Amino acid sequence: VYVGGGDTYAMMCIWREQGFDKILRERYEEGRIVFSGSSAGGCCWFDYGYSDSASAQYKAGYSCGLVEGLGFISGVFCPHYSGRGAEFEERFKNNARDGYGLDDNTAVVFNGVDVTYLSCDYGFEPAIYVYHNSSGKLVKEAPAERVILE
Repeated sequence: VYVGGGDTYAMMCIWREQGFDKILRERYEEGRIVFSGSSAGGCCWFDYGYSDSASAQYKAGYSCGLVEGLGFISGVFCPHYSGRGAEFEERFKNNARDGYGLDDNTAVVFNGVDVTYLSCDYGFEPAIYVYHNSSGKLVKEAPAERVILE
């Protein structure tokens, strides 16, 4: 299942209203699904996505908000990291959740216990960051290894 970008909040509401979330969960629990996505389509698989959906509930002064996803992957996903990373870090520096911040042209692949980070080679390395909760504070680190696609 590939899900593209769009309004994360509206998508999740429609999926829940139509029961599509339950179908995806059944397939996920049966191990009968491979899922992927970009932007909103990446946010939906996590506990929460950091989204600029017009219908998301934001706190004053921020351009993005948390949208509850399906929870197949634990943590918060922040797509388009270069444009949102500073705000994401400011808002969640005292957050207890783990998370992932990925630029465009990057990917994180979860395969059981293995995690692989991918990026395209455009003459620069797009940002990929992993956030871990350490004593109630987020610690930002770049993955030690990534596969660069040419």
